[in-house]
Amino acid sequence: MGLANYCVPAEEAYQNALDIAFEITQKNLRV
Repeated sequence: MGLANYCVPAEEAYQNALDIAFEITQKNLRV
């Protein structure tokens, strides 16, 4: 369970990084 509990925040951080990268990419494409 310890490992599973550790993976959840890492998973969320990864998703947040993808969202930020996607937003940056979209903004760059619109310019």
